[in-house]
Amino acid sequence: MNDTLLNLDSHFAFGRNWADFARSLDEERIRQAEMDLSRMVGDIRGKTFLDIGCGSGIHSVAAARLGAVVTVVDLDPVSVETARAVSRRFAPGCDVMLASVFDIDRQFDVVYSWGVLHHTGAMWDAIAHAATLVAPEGRLAVALYARTPFCGLWRIEKKLYTASPRLVQAVMRGAYKAVFIAGLLVSGRNPIRYIAPTGPIAACVGTTISMTG
Repeated sequence: MNDTLLNLDSHFAFGRNWADFARSLDEERIRQAEMDLSRMVGDIRGKTFLDIGCGSGIHSVAAARLGAVVTVVDLDPVSVETARAVSRRFAPGCDVMLASVFDIDRQFDVVYSWGVLHHTGAMWDAIAHAATLVAPEGRLAVALYARTPFCGLWRIEKKLYTASPRLVQAVMRGAYKAVFIAGLLVSGRNPIRYIAPTGPIAACVGTTISMTG
């Protein structure tokens, strides 16, 4: 495995965004996450559950509260600490580890990854490896961004971002947020309602794969 795929410097550092998001979590949002997860993966009581790329940890605690034995991995140390804090608050007992999907070598009843594997730099390898982690009669649930005409532009932007100093990265993030919010306003949408966790989360997800092992 290419060592750069395991190096956070070659990836977007999403942890700070997830830490900010986690501050807004409450019982209502956790219950909504439980319902969404249950619809996607079914009854997981007593099953082992791997959350690849946990972000804020909201899906991890949802799985734990649905009765699963939860293992959580993320390459971003801020996301790991955030997920641990969210677990302590809402569902103590989640095993949260600083690791890449490529570091995991044991099987689980449910392997789950929402909007993550296309960020690894080796999406198909990551999906293939995630599939090997599914136990017999288990389930793999993966959500990926759809391919668009702008994919080539985003690849250039990502390479530029990851190669830039932190100050430049902060400026780029600010510029992106400003353009994004302006676009929402121009289209007549309320940015606060759109960005809220209970808003149209599925709007940013292009493809969902769910299959039994």
